[in-house]
Amino acid sequence: MAQLQNFTLLRRTEVESMLKLSRSSIYAKINTKGKGYDPAFPVPICVSGSADAKRTTVRWIRSEIEAYVASRRRTREL
Repeated sequence: MAQLQNFTLLRRTEVESMLKLSRSSIYAKINTKGKGYDPAFPVPICVSGSADAKRTTVRWIRSEIEAYVASRRRTREL
């Protein structure tokens, strides 16, 4: 059986603050059809609504955002 992990979910505004990115920049990074798409950017989790609904509530896993930040730092240091 899979082991459950403790994790913290972040709201979009918290992700904006951590990454110093705008709302549109964040959504550009997860839009697979857009020119700002970043395959390394963490995919949000849908916590309410449905994937095809016009309004859904999404959250990001804190540890994934922190890992993304760390990977960007390593890339910059090369």
